[in-house]
Amino acid sequence: MSEPDWTEWPLKPTLEGLLVERGPMSVAELVEALRETGLQLEADAEDELLEDMYEAMDGAFEPLVDGRWAYLPDLIRNRVMTHRLSEREIADDAVIVIPDLAAMLALDDDSDLLRLVDGETLTFVFPAPLQPGELMEPVQDRAGESLALPPGTLAGLGATDGDLLSLTTTAEGIELALVAGDEVTPFPETVRHRWIAVVGEGHPTEITQAVLAVYAGVDQAFRVPYPPFDDLFDELGFVRRNAWMAAAGVDLANYWTTADAKRIAEDYEIDHDEALAVHAFSTEFNALLLTLYAAARSDHPEAHGAASVGSTLSSVGPTSPLLARPWVASVVLEETLNAGPSAAEALVLLVGRLTEHASRSVRPALAWLEAKAYESLGQIRVAEEALQAAERLDPDWPLPLLDLARYASDRGDAPRGLSLLARAAPYEDLDLAEVLRSFQPEPGPTLGRNQPCWCGSGRKFKQCHLHHSALSPLSERAAWLYQKAGRFLGDGAWTDAVADVATQRAAYADGDAEIQSALTDPLVGDAVLFEGGAFRDFVEQRGFLLPEDEQLLAAQWLLVDRSVFEITAVRPGSGFSARDLRSGETAEVRDRAGSRSVKVRDLICARIVPAGDTTQVSGGIEPVHPPDLDLLLDLLNSGPEADVLVAFLSRRFAPPVLPNTDGGPS
Repeated sequence: MSEPDWTEWPLKPTLEGLLVERGPMSVAELVEALRETGLQLEADAEDELLEDMYEAMDGAFEPLVDGRWAYLPDLIRNRVMTHRLSEREIADDAVIVIPDLAAMLALDDDSDLLRLVDGETLTFVFPAPLQPGELMEPVQDRAGESLALPPGTLAGLGATDGDLLSLTTTAEGIELALVAGDEVTPFPETVRHRWIAVVGEGHPTEITQAVLAVYAGVDQAFRVPYPPFDDLFDELGFVRRNAWMAAAGVDLANYWTTADAKRIAEDYEIDHDEALAVHAFSTEFNALLLTLYAAARSDHPEAHGAASVGSTLSSVGPTSPLLARPWVASVVLEETLNAGPSAAEALVLLVGRLTEHASRSVRPALAWLEAKAYESLGQIRVAEEALQAAERLDPDWPLPLLDLARYASDRGDAPRGLSLLARAAPYEDLDLAEVLRSFQPEPGPTLGRNQPCWCGSGRKFKQCHLHHSALSPLSERAAWLYQKAGRFLGDGAWTDAVADVATQRAAYADGDAEIQSALTDPLVGDAVLFEGGAFRDFVEQRGFLLPEDEQLLAAQWLLVDRSVFEITAVRPGSGFSARDLRSGETAEVRDRAGSRSVKVRDLICARIVPAGDTTQVSGGIEPVHPPDLDLLLDLLNSGPEADVLVAFLSRRFAPPVLPNTDGGPS
């Protein structure tokens, strides 16, 4: 389902007008102001408006640290910012943003305010590499960014080292000028007092948000050149670290360490020392991740080599032995791999650096983290090699064994999978164990080690099936293949898609239990697998692990579209016959449960797929009401996205609409 276009949000112009006219307001004040315009709003209007404003905030609405909201273009326009230039900035035509130009970071990259008066567009860049280990703040920290100017701009102004540059934001764009000493106005007391109030005591404040709050609190300030911010910060005793600041006496580095370790300990129920170990690893990881982002976003030649800069790893070293505890390694994975698009790449790089200096007891954990990162990158062969390396380093360390059991399952080797799970005890994967037990095959014939294998492969028995039992028929293993794909769906990359589609399935749910059950609804998973494309990803990434006949079956499934069928015959307890209304072909379906839920002439929506020597239903049976038939056929012919399809098929759960006395809906 397409995202709403918030530029067309009906309330947007009214809200913009109110915020320009009256200045920043709280959500409660905005709701009251909207009612004053004659707008009829529900009792819960504040919650709904707050959610909508967050959705539409980019480039328009901005929340301030005091809880009020501002219209960002109006808040920033006609302000004068000053910054003292360095030789490097003049040579690169890239002005460091934090702290003096921090307000600009709130703007969208395509904002009309990010251009010069001559029309030249400005962008944010990382002109110099960031050093891993130097950044302690969250990954959103943008302290390394600079505002890139057209080549030769600063030289054209005659700028030299130490000159004061002013940037004035006007309706036509940004005006640049050099400011002489006698043109600088000292900070007025109103600005000084506002800074003290905004920064407060005891906790850090993000500089961008602080600047916006100062702008909002002293509306007529910054209309003339003031000194650079660091001059004022020094005078007021503020401390600053990258994109964050605090009142005097606050140790910013220790603040983040203490706060983050406390959060980690509470979230994952681990002890303080273990939480510190996770924090130390995450600190190095976040710094390296920022370096990768910098290299990706910058055209500066030094930035592209930044990712290879060696880290001191000073924060990880003292705590790295704790990574050998499986539960600590699991938390590290949770805290790193979900950090963004470059997270897996950063994790691989960091693990490589740590492994060079790690003790043998920690290396299985590092190899496992490396394997999970490669899995996230879709490099399954490399991931399996890392898991096998972890197993060789310590055959009893449990986490690689759990993952290798899944690889055995994908290969159809239930005995090895169960053996690996048994070795991982007390760590367990009950769902996988149940699947493997249900597909344990019967033993094959007993042969001499050097005799030709009974399966007909042409290899010797010892090289083929000596340690592997015969696979069960493909018609039975079709369910196993489907479960393998379902496990892939829960790996992480597709969890958001499943949640989005489940939301459509639960659109008419009455309670939390129904909403939660939608996550495991057969239609939801099947739609994400096939209409959503997850099954194709599964085949591309993990298909090589499957037995050959399952690879062929998976390829066949990719060719089968969901359709509408008319039930033409029912064999209770066995299956049914169904005619495809799109192709006219008839399928003989083996489905015991389904045969008890349909009757002749019923219309159903389903994916009916081959399964060895039979045909089965994939993803459940959806009843179709005859009035919806043509609309559904048109939808299926259009190749719908997963959420659109599920939304349509879930309309049958909508409560009935009772007509009123005029014959219309009540």
